[in-house]
Amino acid sequence: MNKQQIKVLFLFIVIGLIIIGIVYFVVNRDSLSDDPYYSQYLIDLTNGNASDYIVNREYDSNEYVNVELSDQQMASIYLNDFYNMMFEDINEAYQLLDSSFVEENDITLDDFSSFASMILATPNALQITGYTTERNSSQNLVQYDIITANGIHYTFLEKGIMVYSVSYDSNITG
Repeated sequence: MNKQQIKVLFLFIVIGLIIIGIVYFVVNRDSLSDDPYYSQYLIDLTNGNASDYIVNREYDSNEYVNVELSDQQMASIYLNDFYNMMFEDINEAYQLLDSSFVEENDITLDDFSSFASMILATPNALQITGYTTERNSSQNLVQYDIITANGIHYTFLEKGIMVYSVSYDSNITG
């Protein structure tokens, strides 16, 4: 066999496999609809309404799904994020402090580092005992005031999604 005959034979084999696959799909379509992975992509248009399918189906990993978070969940997320930054990179956490808070209280990186060490060593540091939320819709700002179980009062000023500044009750003694 020469190269030309091998190419033609290969082409016939590929076309044959494609035809077998299509025939298998058409013949076994009903049995495939019982498969949960396959059935989520079937749309039954017998009633003429595809919106039920779109609303009630499960979403894949790369699809947009709107998630609503409560104010308490957002407060907890910001507190956890700030604690993680204090633990992992104290300089980055220091940069999150509100600039007016830092200036008013004359807080240096060393002061903040000792505060962070004290906080990270206390139990229940992430347990929220109370919170309030204030929204300023004209400036598109949200303020979360959080009180933790160890008595520290934090104020997170949200400027955008996960873009915030922090101030805390500096009257805490170790």
